[in-house]
Amino acid sequence: MTGRNTPGDEMARGLHRGSNGSDAPGMAEQQSMPVLTAELDALLAARDVCPVFQPIVDLGTGEAVAFEALARGPAGSPLAMPDLLFTAARGAGRVHELDRLCQARALESALDAGLAAPFGLFVNVEPAAVSRIGPPTALLAGLR
Repeated sequence: MTGRNTPGDEMARGLHRGSNGSDAPGMAEQQSMPVLTAELDALLAARDVCPVFQPIVDLGTGEAVAFEALARGPAGSPLAMPDLLFTAARGAGRVHELDRLCQARALESALDAGLAAPFGLFVNVEPAAVSRIGPPTALLAGLR
C-alpha cells in the first residue's frame, strides 16, 4: 500500500475533482450549484429516480439468481448519472432523503418488474443514512 489515491479509489469514495483540480468545487461547479439544487428539488418532489437492475448470475449455469438495483436520475437531466446525483444531494444536505427514495423506488420497481422470489435483490444504501435514521423497516414491512 503506497498511501496514494488512485482515480479508482476516488471514484469508490464518490469524490469528484472540481475544475480547479481539488476536491472542492471549482468556479464552474459553484455557478451551477443552484441549477443542480433546483434539479434535485424537482427530482425528489416527483420521486423521479429510475432504478435499473443489473443481473447477478450463477457462473455455472449462466442463470440470473439475483439483481442489484442501481439508481439513475431522469434521462437527459444533469443528474442522470448516480455520481452527479449523489454529489448534488450531499451538497444540498439531502443525501439521506435521496437514499431513502432510491431504496423505495428500487423495491417498488423490482416488484412491478416481477423480480420477486426466487430472485434475490441487492439494494445499495449510504452508510451515513443507515447510521443516522436506521434501516428501512417501513419499506421492508411493505414486502411481507
